[in-house]
Amino acid sequence: MTIRHLKVFISVVENGSVTGAAETLHVAQPAVSQTISDLEKYYNVILFDRINNRISLTEDGKRLFLKATETVAAFDEFESAALSALKNPSVSVAASPAPACRLFTKIYDYVGENFPDTLLTLKTESPQGTVNAVSRGKYCFAVTEEKPALANVTALPFCGYNLVAVTGGECELGGATLSAEKFAEQKLCLMKKGNAARDLPEKEFAAKNVFLSPIVETDEQSALIPFLKRGFVSIMTEDFAAPLIREKTLAPVTIEDCDFTVNCYLIKNRDKRFSRTQNAIFEYVKSLGGRA
Repeated sequence: MTIRHLKVFISVVENGSVTGAAETLHVAQPAVSQTISDLEKYYNVILFDRINNRISLTEDGKRLFLKATETVAAFDEFESAALSALKNPSVSVAASPAPACRLFTKIYDYVGENFPDTLLTLKTESPQGTVNAVSRGKYCFAVTEEKPALANVTALPFCGYNLVAVTGGECELGGATLSAEKFAEQKLCLMKKGNAARDLPEKEFAAKNVFLSPIVETDEQSALIPFLKRGFVSIMTEDFAAPLIREKTLAPVTIEDCDFTVNCYLIKNRDKRFSRTQNAIFEYVKSLGGRA
């Protein structure tokens, strides 16, 4: 049985006759009669009484007419949603904060120029939160510093960026070279845990048996600047710090024997299947690797 059988049944009821249904559906009358007969035989039920050349619904027919109407309405709703999804596909992309700053405007512009009807969602998550969300299928794909250890998440090397230690532009530590131990003794203002600008340095320092105890922790790098001007030191992304160093708002601080290079990965759920639009956007983002 198909939706067509139910639509013919409904049309016969609404038109009050097989002839009227045939005219409405633009099909031959015998085809309508055969469809009703097929329904009755398949379900072993009598839908209509035929008395004095007139048809009327049986009690079973009345009950099944309501169900048929609900089913066809649900199918029409499904079909409308499916066609809308084809015309307006949805694409959700996540990134941890640092790569998000580099990527999101590029993705937005690319989608706007090439797939203007796409429902695009761009979200930032912590590195680990990004991996977990992709594992659950929340996003089509993501870029993060956290290399996934989950079996259902695949990762492609994507790009890298650097972190730098800084202080205020007029502070005496500007331009200084410090050991890890000496750096940890300073007044520290750092990003919150879960941000690569906090997590990577902590791993580097922990490997030297040095631990960081910041006075100030924040979600935004810009919120660190007032404290840096007061003699605090911090670690932030080079992209953010470089223009502030050039204008002498900040000054660099070198930390001995520490590598603050952050690697990023393009990740997706292993079982995720892409539509043509989703795949095109994924391939575009992949092409940005190494130059994001």
